Amino acid sequence: MKVILSEDIKGIGQKGQVVEVADGYGRNFLLKNKKAIIATEGALKEVKAFKDKQDEKEALRLQEAKDLAARLEGQEVVLYEKVGTEGRLFGSVTNKEICDQINQSFNLNLEKKKFELKDSIKTLGAYDCKIKIYPNVVVKIKVLVKELN
Repeated sequence: MKVILSEDIKGIGQKGQVVEVADGYGRNFLLKNKKAIIATEGALKEVKAFKDKQDEKEALRLQEAKDLAARLEGQEVVLYEKVGTEGRLFGSVTNKEICDQINQSFNLNLEKKKFELKDSIKTLGAYDCKIKIYPNVVVKIKVLVKELN
């Protein structure tokens, strides 16, 4: 029996996928619990239209991410921190602080979990920070940590 899955089912397939299942499993579990619908010609056309729309949205999101990456590429962000002896900071500079500064400077709304630092920043200087805007869209910015006067 051919069915179109209405939700992800482990070991069977993902939502929108057309799969061949045993008649009893399809009738008694998938259809009964509304986890799938029978793969008719009309239903297949509906699924194809849905997937096409999803692909369009995905392409639009990717283009927006690339535009944002082009806007941020090579930019510098300056953070002013309290400094102790030998140029060491009181505490460290976190992803949240960098994220807040970028969001404020460029009028964005990025999440702190998209920022990647190799090590925590505990001294004055210049550091590279990667921002994972979208899968396969990564941008590098320079973070300058200066002494607060």
